[in-house]
Amino acid sequence: PEINSATCTGCGQCIPVCPADVIAIFE
Repeated sequence: PEINSATCTGCGQCIPVCPADVIAIFE
């Protein structure tokens, strides 16, 4: 997916790979 995988600002923890679902919820 085209997301900021390097810098996940949607998840509580900055992980190399963030689920698009989680990011979508937080955004």
